[in-house]
Amino acid sequence: MAGSESGTTSPRMIRPEEGSTPLNQHKLRRSSRVSRQTSSCLVVTQEGSTKRKKQNRQSTDKQQDISEVHVDPSGFKTATTNEVPIQEESVNESVILISDCDDDVCYEADDVNTTLEPSVLVIDPVDGESSRKESSEEIIDEECGLAITFSKKGNVMPHARYDCPENPFVKTEYDTSAPLEKNSSYCDQCFCYICDKQANKCEFWTIVSLCHCNAHNKSKYWKAQRDTALAGVLTIFNFDLTEIDTDLRRGGALLLKFIQDLSVEYSQFLKGVIVNYDDLCPCFCVCHTNFRKGQFCNRCRHQHVNIVVFRYAHVFNLVTQFLNQAEEENPKTASIMLLGAAKEVLLHKEPTYSFVSEQNKSESLKFLIQLLMQRITESLQKKLVLCDFPEYLFKKIILFFQSLPLPPFCFQFSNCLNVLPWNDLLLTSVLKGQNITGEQKNKGKKKLLWESITVVEARVERMEARNEYRELVRYLKVVKATDTLKLRNFRDRIPFYLCALGDLRGGTEAMTAFNNIACCTACRLTAEEFCDFLKMARTGASFTKTGEWTVVGDAEQLKKSVLLKCAVRILNCNKICYKSSSCWACLILSVCSMSVLGAEGQLVSKMLQEPPAEFQDSVMASTVLILNDLKTKANVCFPQPFTSKLYNEAELILATQAVVAMLLQDIQHLTSILPVLLAYGRNMWALKILVNGITWKRDVLCHFSSLVKRDLLEQENKKFELLLTVDSNQICDLILVFLSHCNSTVHSVGMVFLNVIVKNWKSFSESYSWSKSLGMLLHREVFTAVPNIATPQFIELKKQIQETLAEYIPSTA
Repeated sequence: MAGSESGTTSPRMIRPEEGSTPLNQHKLRRSSRVSRQTSSCLVVTQEGSTKRKKQNRQSTDKQQDISEVHVDPSGFKTATTNEVPIQEESVNESVILISDCDDDVCYEADDVNTTLEPSVLVIDPVDGESSRKESSEEIIDEECGLAITFSKKGNVMPHARYDCPENPFVKTEYDTSAPLEKNSSYCDQCFCYICDKQANKCEFWTIVSLCHCNAHNKSKYWKAQRDTALAGVLTIFNFDLTEIDTDLRRGGALLLKFIQDLSVEYSQFLKGVIVNYDDLCPCFCVCHTNFRKGQFCNRCRHQHVNIVVFRYAHVFNLVTQFLNQAEEENPKTASIMLLGAAKEVLLHKEPTYSFVSEQNKSESLKFLIQLLMQRITESLQKKLVLCDFPEYLFKKIILFFQSLPLPPFCFQFSNCLNVLPWNDLLLTSVLKGQNITGEQKNKGKKKLLWESITVVEARVERMEARNEYRELVRYLKVVKATDTLKLRNFRDRIPFYLCALGDLRGGTEAMTAFNNIACCTACRLTAEEFCDFLKMARTGASFTKTGEWTVVGDAEQLKKSVLLKCAVRILNCNKICYKSSSCWACLILSVCSMSVLGAEGQLVSKMLQEPPAEFQDSVMASTVLILNDLKTKANVCFPQPFTSKLYNEAELILATQAVVAMLLQDIQHLTSILPVLLAYGRNMWALKILVNGITWKRDVLCHFSSLVKRDLLEQENKKFELLLTVDSNQICDLILVFLSHCNSTVHSVGMVFLNVIVKNWKSFSESYSWSKSLGMLLHREVFTAVPNIATPQFIELKKQIQETLAEYIPSTA
């Protein structure tokens, strides 16, 4: 449109009119309102920001006045102003008008087909010479400070075919017979909705029965096709595209390859193998001895025919290899692989005419599929418990497994994947201690905390790894499972968990918690578990998976009398521990040890002063009654000597008397006695009580002596491993106890000790740093303390020791 000759600016195109209809008149009124309120529209160009300084200078000299609005014959509104135009470089560009009109009248229309008035109006550039000469005019509103400029036309970005601005598109729910109207046309930026490729690269753009050119995002059919194309085999799990990550895609890729390999192997299985029936079920008819080979009687002729046998072993091996591969992948990938394998395996069927005998039962399809499903379900159960799957994945794994078509011989796996999530109301209340029964009632229905033993094992593993021992104890007390024996084994760990928490008294009570002492945890302990329990209860330390002992910070010290009662009860009811010398050694050591473990995690013995003889006699007089009560009564009170200042010594005497009672009754069950002797440390006065307690029974004393001698000979072959934890003073005191005893049998034990030391003195000197001090102690303590021994054997042995120890002894007599 050309400007007026009077020097006014060229009329600017605002809005096309559509005849003289009411809608056009409404638009004309709106144009007049725009002319009166120039502050209500803004035109933005790519030229950049307006020149504010120039606007401020010109605003004082010029005043915009839109005098009138004309409607030309072509239907366009034009507005003329009286101000002198600002000359700038002319450009051929589009105009964008942004309206801030809040009047609701602006958006009304009489015709239902007429769209609402947009807030952004795009005015195409005018063709012809006038548009090329049009300048980049700026119009400034003094009141609101808005500037009207021009902008360049935007570039077309990549888009789906149905969003193409250049080519029209017709949408239908489902039509793949042929391209609809102009749907097959596309621009350079059109992409296929199904393939995510450019339209010119789509292989199925116009293929009959496919026709990707008709695809759009408003059709359920085309959405499903897109999901299938993008997700592949993962579509069987009903995943959304936003839920599929790298791990799930890898699982789908591995599963797809497995399905292809499995299809080939299953086809071979269906062909079968031809074998002779006699190879499966041998014939023992008498005709084979009367006729030549290859000739059979009528009774056994059917036994020698060829039959087709279907062996599922090769398919089983292929699936097993795939499951082994799944165990090496991350949890998400492995879950997809396991579920896909289960789905494919359950689709396999054995031919109706297949022959199954006892010999080939292990190769039958039903038997092997049950083994595969058992492994798959147990692996999935562990992953659901041990891995923190997203909630959507957790639910979809369970729902997918429930949708699998289980054959009759696999009905036992129907509900095996109904694993409670960690945030389940019943499970959470049990772990927090709010529910101590494991039962929950909801609208008259009772719900029990019942889980498979595989799930229980996985929960125990996870809570152990996180040191959640308190929650683990609460869980094991109430959970129920079909495999009661394995569940009982898990419950046997409760005393150890309580000790790891620092509740040492609760741990000792849980060890013998049941009324029937034969069915408590104590009767099922191993010798190693018994020793570990005494260490934990005595020192408050906890055994870690790395093999180290760590002290629990808030553990309350347990009285040794309580620990002693518990230990004696365990030994009385547990046959394995009762016959183990290491358990009796731990009993002695736990009584006369410090409350802190050594550097290598062992109990460290401490020396107790020898109590008066009267005190020893009074304690030993009461020990018989105490030991009998510990076998029959649940609550046993110790007499006054155990509450005096010498309570440590009294408890050591009681433990020694328990060992004496065991030796007098069942010494034949022991295979070693040396660990018990070394457990006393420097408390030789208690060891004398032990020796004196068995001397009156000759057969027991002889067996005791033979055990000591056999242990010394075995240690000689093992390079004296037991002596690594003792020092020279303890060895010297031990030898002195036996040599100074008046009984000849006991005396012979001391002679065996000396003989072994002299014989292996060279190895002693190389292995032990205290060998020199041992030689000095033997010369000063042993030989001077027992001068009355004048047997030829002792004199000869004494001479050999003096010659061997000549370098350590200044002068020998």
